[in-house]
Amino acid sequence: MTELQQIDYEAVGLKCGIEIHQQLEGKKLFGRTPTIIRDDAPDFTIIRSLRAVVGETGVVDAAASAETNKGLLYQYQGYNDTIDLRELDEEPPCAMNPDSLITTVQIAKSLNATLVNEVQVMRKTVVDGSNTSGFQRTALVARNGFLTTSSGKRIDIPTIIVEEDACKKVSEKDGVVVYNLSRLGIPLIEISTDPQLANAREVSQVAEKLGLMLRSLPGVKRGLGTIRQDLNVSVRGGNRVEIKGAQDLRMLEQFVDFEIIRQLNILQLHKDLSARGFSTNSVSVAASTEVDVSSCFANTSCELISKALKQGKVVLGMRVPKFAGIIGRELQPNKRVGSEISDFAKVGAGVGGLIHSDEKMDKYNIIPSEIVAVSKLLSINEALQDAFILVVDTKGRCHNAFTAIRERIVQLSTTMPREVRRANPDATTTYMRPMPGQARMYPETDVPPVVIDFEVAVPEMIEQKIERYVKQYGLPADRAKMIAKSENAAQFESYFESYPNIKASAIVETVIGSTLSDVEKKAGAKPMLNSDDFNVLFSSWNNGQIAAGSIVSALCATVVEKISISDAIKQFSPLSDEELRKIIVSVVAANPGQQLGALTGKVMAQVKGRADGKKVGELLKSAM
Repeated sequence: MTELQQIDYEAVGLKCGIEIHQQLEGKKLFGRTPTIIRDDAPDFTIIRSLRAVVGETGVVDAAASAETNKGLLYQYQGYNDTIDLRELDEEPPCAMNPDSLITTVQIAKSLNATLVNEVQVMRKTVVDGSNTSGFQRTALVARNGFLTTSSGKRIDIPTIIVEEDACKKVSEKDGVVVYNLSRLGIPLIEISTDPQLANAREVSQVAEKLGLMLRSLPGVKRGLGTIRQDLNVSVRGGNRVEIKGAQDLRMLEQFVDFEIIRQLNILQLHKDLSARGFSTNSVSVAASTEVDVSSCFANTSCELISKALKQGKVVLGMRVPKFAGIIGRELQPNKRVGSEISDFAKVGAGVGGLIHSDEKMDKYNIIPSEIVAVSKLLSINEALQDAFILVVDTKGRCHNAFTAIRERIVQLSTTMPREVRRANPDATTTYMRPMPGQARMYPETDVPPVVIDFEVAVPEMIEQKIERYVKQYGLPADRAKMIAKSENAAQFESYFESYPNIKASAIVETVIGSTLSDVEKKAGAKPMLNSDDFNVLFSSWNNGQIAAGSIVSALCATVVEKISISDAIKQFSPLSDEELRKIIVSVVAANPGQQLGALTGKVMAQVKGRADGKKVGELLKSAM
């Protein structure tokens, strides 16, 4: 939940689904180059331009058309040793990577899905520059799966897909977008749920469960950025919005809540504008007659405008009837109606942004007399609640920007835009493009279909390991989860099985827990031990060659004295009964009349962990 307000998810009619995209290890999906993502200086660059074409349905996809209209150039960075002609779209693709297909089949079986008889690769039109070919190769592998949440709720999974990852975006400036080719073609598994997630908490729970299942497979990548979540969110009366690129699992709930707030605020906006008598017709007229207000800023102190005018650019203005106080209204925390309009203009026309009358003009160094002059030229009537918007750029870009601005104002005033939005680090979202449709898909003719006629073994899932570790080894649930998720889970299991006289929880604490912290406090640093060292330690412990109470002391010796674990164990080998009796007799003689508890403490201080406390107590009773 957000801190802003409590959301009644049922009352607002939340519908939410999630898409998980998981990168796979090995080679590219339709190539033979490695799946190494690089950010070092490239060996070469190429430049391309892309345009949308009709798909199999005979029409151009709306999202692809919107990207083409931007008129951008795309520069691609490549490497001689990890990029080949396939990433450059200069050579036909290879057959599908069989390892990637096997991993996809494994997760499909784990999710109770029905495999397709034949995997047919499709082309999905994408002309934002993220693919050199202008399309992404994607293939349906399984359908109609499901998972069960911890509360017992069934979540349906209609599709499981394997597809190519896109290029990594490096920068965008002056109409040129720079991409790095190293990520292009990395295999991705895409898992989509139905919109059955009833609240934000359920979204994060399902995402975590799917993430654990994917991490259970040996063929998946691990680490930051290897898994991404897309969210589909709507409320009653709203529309489906796709939020792309939410990488932090901890923020998924906030993304859902913020989108609910955004859509509810837009629905309220419709009511308020209707009450004001707002008409989209008046916006269309105002937008078609943008006014050049550059003369109002002939002697301006606004650096943004002054610099632009010196470069031959202009300031165009537009009157927006009934919008006074509306443009500055908040839709999401720190994200206003003006931001929504500005984002749309940036995407549609490539302008840097806009200035509007609900802002504090002193932050731009725009003075009241300039505002008065602008208002006069634009025929602003405050009594009629008029607002204005200014755009500073070339005349052509300004015109394109106002076309986009008019469209966005109409959208926000009368509908709930069905669109794709980018996830921001603060859990707000930014407009990216219209929602794509079926027109962007058509069959891939360069890659042969694959018949799934092979058997695939499904590994034990992490959740199953957690349950087994708790039951079989008696581990606490938190430690069981930590070990099951670790890349060293197999190593821990070998310790548990090889040294049955040591509790599994004691082994875990020795390798990654409180034992090492105790050593660090006493010796000033943690011991540097590898798996062979731990095997020596656990073998000696298991066979009684070192007592549990001496473990910390022995590990401290490896740090302070810089000796091997074998030599440290020799220093702290258990005392014989005869050696222990001599110490006890000496302690009793030196402390006449003291009680058993006090004597036990003195003996234990002398033996320094080399004797069991129970045995010390028994021998003390005999000596007394």
